[in-house]
Amino acid sequence: MSNSRVHHSIVRQDLQLNKLLYYALLLAALNFLAISFLPTIPMRSVRLLTTVFFLTYYSFFIVGRNTYVLAILLLLLVRDVFYVFYWQGNAAYYFFLFSILSYGVLLLKQWRRLAKIEFIIPSLLVGLLLAMAFIYLITCLKDIIAPGLESTGVLWIFYVFGSFIVVTLLSALYYYYRVGSRRSICFGFLVFNLMVTDVAFTVAYYTASYNMYYLERLTYISALVLLLHYGLNTKLLNRELQNS
Repeated sequence: MSNSRVHHSIVRQDLQLNKLLYYALLLAALNFLAISFLPTIPMRSVRLLTTVFFLTYYSFFIVGRNTYVLAILLLLLVRDVFYVFYWQGNAAYYFFLFSILSYGVLLLKQWRRLAKIEFIIPSLLVGLLLAMAFIYLITCLKDIIAPGLESTGVLWIFYVFGSFIVVTLLSALYYYYRVGSRRSICFGFLVFNLMVTDVAFTVAYYTASYNMYYLERLTYISALVLLLHYGLNTKLLNRELQNS
């Protein structure tokens, strides 16, 4: 492919990603209205439709699609189906299962990059301390929502889910610590927004804190935008490779 065609592709991709920001603001407004005025199932269905929009936009309007991003979006879509009917049958179990799979694919994509970076002892020690802090936070969250988790029989998979959150956060922090690029910052905020989304939802559901749904939707939409930017922003990737 010639340099001019590559440049044209990058410019077109930038325009498509910039348009996505405006769509995200509109979707955030629609989600806030749904939380304020719709009953539970329609309100949750709006989040599902938000994921459908991002998947559709990515599949048909984005240049240079990435297999990992597609897999994560599809897993999030399936997860949101169980999110809509979370309290029915085994939906809670499958919600956490597809959450784990989503984090797993994100980790797989990230570790392909981290495998090329030399590990150093000081950063590993910092990572160990941060892991202990994150485990403590997950334990505190479990103590808040444990009665609800035990009644649905999903407490054990919640622990697995929490472990994946901790490992993904550590990967994001180590990535930034070792590379320090704008792309690593984008990945860090992506993981942080996904974590806050899941924490906000579990708190909202198991403690009946309805206002937490506003935070959940804001961080979820932010995470989807960052996912597409992280996976598809060629300029950030090229700049990172040049500086590494």
